[in-house]
Amino acid sequence: MNNNDDFWGDFTKRSTRMAVEFREGKHSEVFDEINRIFEAHAIDYCFDLSMDGPTCLLIFSPEGDYRVAEEIDSLLKSAPILADWKFVGRRQKKELSDLCAIIMHLYLVDLNECRFQIDNSETTTIKIFLPESADLTVEELQGLANTFAWHAFGEAKVMDMGIKSKAELGIARVRGLLSLQMMTGELKRIEASMN
Repeated sequence: MNNNDDFWGDFTKRSTRMAVEFREGKHSEVFDEINRIFEAHAIDYCFDLSMDGPTCLLIFSPEGDYRVAEEIDSLLKSAPILADWKFVGRRQKKELSDLCAIIMHLYLVDLNECRFQIDNSETTTIKIFLPESADLTVEELQGLANTFAWHAFGEAKVMDMGIKSKAELGIARVRGLLSLQMMTGELKRIEASMN
């Protein structure tokens, strides 16, 4: 048995109970238990948990790292088929309201107060201008920008299409800045051009 098989064996043993607990709203407890399984098998990937109807989702994220993406793909090739679980190798596209909630939860930033700009000079770059009151570090700004892009398009599309994102404190005084509602239309246009 390799480490992937050991990992999936441990996950499978606990999968039914964890699914029941997750459906009961014990999200933190299930997240912590899965994290302990990861640690026991020296697996160090970011992951999220979600639901798709009655099915629990374990969503792995390479966080934009192509080498890690290959490792996750290899791990998922040996994943078991479980009635209660589905395993996903990249963060999925979210509805705008969910995206706003994620950003608010992680960074305490209301996207409705931000302004946006799209730069297509080399590759598509989404620039997010935050109010000064956001008071985020440089690392947190980039985390917010990445989180926005990965959930606006889906992480696989961002990586495949080379979409970049960056965030800055302070609303720039330049022409052509977009509100969140206007940006929503632009996101749809960008996504249509990807297909």
